[in-house]
Amino acid sequence: RQRQMCIRDRLNSVRRQARRDRQTTCGSTTLEEFLLLARRLRTDGDRVFIVLHLFSGRRRCGDLQDALERESALASLEVVVVSVDLVSDHPWDLACPETFSRLMEGASDGCVDALVMGPPCSTLSAARHLPGGPPPVRGRLEQFWGLEGLEGAAEERVSEANVLYLNAMALADRVSALGGAYVWEHPADRGPPVASIWVQPEMLELEDRCGAHRAIFDQCMLGAPTIKKTCLSGNIDGLGDLDGLTCGSHTHQKGHGKDERGRFRTSLMQEYLSLIHISEPTRP
Repeated sequence: RQRQMCIRDRLNSVRRQARRDRQTTCGSTTLEEFLLLARRLRTDGDRVFIVLHLFSGRRRCGDLQDALERESALASLEVVVVSVDLVSDHPWDLACPETFSRLMEGASDGCVDALVMGPPCSTLSAARHLPGGPPPVRGRLEQFWGLEGLEGAAEERVSEANVLYLNAMALADRVSALGGAYVWEHPADRGPPVASIWVQPEMLELEDRCGAHRAIFDQCMLGAPTIKKTCLSGNIDGLGDLDGLTCGSHTHQKGHGKDERGRFRTSLMQEYLSLIHISEPTRP
């Protein structure tokens, strides 16, 4: 506990210094704060495990950071978890070339032991093939990176997601190459005609290089209000414990169409209870 307090004090010190340098405003940890803290921790004699959770969604009770901090404290492990999301942490925008470059530099310097990501999946949603859902914007194999004729907001959303997918793959590749761990979360493959990241050559090649394996499960088995069959892919130990968790007789909320306020329900179902236990890999 004393060691954890010391780490928190160091993070606060880094934040104060960054504010003095006009690198940040009040709020969550910035990219520069994270990199500065990670590099300082790497010079310590004591081993601290650093987890970076990108596309984390809003912070909430029971999220991945909450679970990891609670479990690591019980196991007397020194873990620092940083959760960031594009909605609330714009300076972390992985689609920005400068941000991506800085993150790749940090990963190359060993600033990330474990990388957890759930890139935006709205352009891949199976609900796009259901009555009342938004229209499809991707093909399953051909034209996966965007259907011909897209324009306006649909084209912009697909283009941004494409950059996020490719940059996220590159980060996972770099972290894994240095002995780190990664986990990628996306909807499980629903089969034709639904588009899926899991059948793309880029993802298959990444998994092959990193020695990754998959776990497919129903989110309702972890407390979510809908089934939402999900796939996790990564090179962490214990991932297979989630594989095959399928729903028996739960009663679920409707997960597609629009709610009474006219919002697509799929946009409200992008959060789930995170119960992932990350084992520390061996670094060279």
